[in-house]
Amino acid sequence: MISKVYTFFFTFIIIIGSVLRLIWIEDMEWKYDEWWMYTHAMLAPLEGIWQSVGMKSGAGIINPGLSVWVFSMIGYFVETPLGMGRGVQVLSIMTLIGFVIFTRKSLKGEQQQQWYWALALLAVNPLYIIFSRKIWAQDVLPIFCLLFIIGHFYREKKWGAFIWGMVGAMLGQIHMSGFFFAFGLFILSTFRDYKRKVKWQSSFWFLGSVIGSIGLIPWIHEMIYHREASSTSWENLYKFDFYIYGFIDPLGLNTMYSLREHFWDFIKMPFVFGTPTYLVAAGHFILIGVALKLLHQIFYVCKKIMVLRKGNKLISRLLYKSDITEFYLFATLFSLGVLMSFSGVKVRSHYLIVAYPFLFLYVVKLLFSQKKILIILIAVQLFISICLLTFIHVNGGAEKGDYGKAYHLQIEMPEKLE
Repeated sequence: MISKVYTFFFTFIIIIGSVLRLIWIEDMEWKYDEWWMYTHAMLAPLEGIWQSVGMKSGAGIINPGLSVWVFSMIGYFVETPLGMGRGVQVLSIMTLIGFVIFTRKSLKGEQQQQWYWALALLAVNPLYIIFSRKIWAQDVLPIFCLLFIIGHFYREKKWGAFIWGMVGAMLGQIHMSGFFFAFGLFILSTFRDYKRKVKWQSSFWFLGSVIGSIGLIPWIHEMIYHREASSTSWENLYKFDFYIYGFIDPLGLNTMYSLREHFWDFIKMPFVFGTPTYLVAAGHFILIGVALKLLHQIFYVCKKIMVLRKGNKLISRLLYKSDITEFYLFATLFSLGVLMSFSGVKVRSHYLIVAYPFLFLYVVKLLFSQKKILIILIAVQLFISICLLTFIHVNGGAEKGDYGKAYHLQIEMPEKLE
C-alpha cells in the first residue's frame, strides 16, 4: 500500500498531465493526415457514409476502416476539427484514469506501485502529451490498449476473455502495430497458461475475436483488388528503431521528433525578459544523466540474463515464473521488439503507442529502488512538457518541424507532407 504522500503526488501529477492534454486546443496539429481523417470521418454523421478503409500507413499499407470509424463515432457529438481534437484529448484522459483504476483494483504491493509510477511518468511525458492532442489513428490506441489489458488480465472470466478477443482483433485495425502486439501476447499467453495450468475462457475469446474481425471484411476486399506496395525492407532489420525509441521516448529525450530543426530554439527556453535561460537544455542534460544510469541498470540485467541463459533457465524465468507485470514487459519485447522489428517494417515512435504504458514500466522497474531519480525524471519531463506547449503556443506550432503550423493559423486544406 502506498503512503499518503505518494498518493497525493501521483494524483497531482495525473491532474497536471490531464490539464496539459486539454489546454490550447486551437494549437493542435493540422497537417494532411489530420485533415484527411476529420474530413472522411465526418462523412458518417453528415452523409451516412462509412469508410471501407482508412489512410495509407507509413508502411505503405492501407489501414482498415475501423481506424476512421472511431473518429466517426466522435463526429456524432462534434461539428468541428477542434471538437474532434477535444474528443481525442478526453479519450486520452479517460485512458489515464482507467489505468489508474485498473492498477488500484487489480494489482497489489510492489507491482501496483510500479504501475502508479509508470502512469505518472507517462502523464507528463512531452511526446505522449503531443500524441494525445492529434486527430490521428495511433492516438486513439491507448483506450483500446486499456480494454485489451483488462480483458487479458481477467481472461479466466467469460467477459474478460470476450473483451480480450474482440479488442485484440480491433487493435490492428486501428494501427498495424496492434496486429503484432495482439498476436505476440496471444502466443506467449497460450504457452504460459498451458504450463501454469490456467484455464481461460477460450470459446468466449474466439467469439470476441470473430466479432472484432468483422471490420476486416471490406479491408480484405480492398487489399485483394487494389493492392498497395508496402515499404518493408530488409534494411529496417538492422536499424533497431524499436530499441532506440523504446529507450529515449519514455525518458523525454525525443522532442526533436516533433520539432526537428526548431529543437535548437526550444532548448533556449524559458525566456526571461527576452533573454534565453537554457533551462530546457539543462533539463535535457539531466535526462541524459538518467539515461546513463538506466543503461547501467540494463547492463546489469543483461548480465543476469546471460547467467540464466547458460543454465537454460531464461525462458522459464521470463515466461513461466514471472509476475504479470514482468510477463507484459516480456510480451511487449517479443511482440514489438522481435516480431515487428524483424518483419522489415520501418518502426517509428508513434508505432510504440500500442505498448501503452509498458515502455514506461520498463524505466520504472529498472529504477524502482531509486525513487529520487524517478521523482527527478517526472519533474524534469513536466517542466519540459510545459515549455514545449508554451513554445508551440507562442510560435503558432513548429512550421519547419513534424508538428507543422498550428490549426488556428490555417484556413485552407493543409499541404500534404511527404
